[in-house]
Amino acid sequence: MTPPNPWAWLRSHPDIDLVWGGLPTGWRGATDGRTIWLAEGLTQRERRCTLAHELTHIRLGLLGVQSASGEERVRLATARWLLPDLEAVADALADSTTQDAALDLWVTDDILHTRLAHLTDSERNLMSRDTAA
Repeated sequence: MTPPNPWAWLRSHPDIDLVWGGLPTGWRGATDGRTIWLAEGLTQRERRCTLAHELTHIRLGLLGVQSASGEERVRLATARWLLPDLEAVADALADSTTQDAALDLWVTDDILHTRLAHLTDSERNLMSRDTAA
């Protein structure tokens, strides 16, 4: 399976502008629905995941300052978008730490942790079958 590509999604939406920098200290990204700001100095993995997170805000229509539950909804939807193939996740986790697995899966540690923390029962069963094999 080809990994999801937030950059391709952004290219298919020319109405959304991308701006580098201009963020408060400590912020990785932000959006108002028309513009996405990404912090300078992020790794490629961080840029990919931050872009996906901001695009998810747009896709879900959750713009502006979010409640904790709204932000969690965006984090979970982003993790599900970037990690749709649980067999690949199980394979990456089989012989490595979660940090190494995140590297292999081309996501940040927090994206992988979010995905794993919110597995449905059927996803959890699939993961346990894949890791037991």
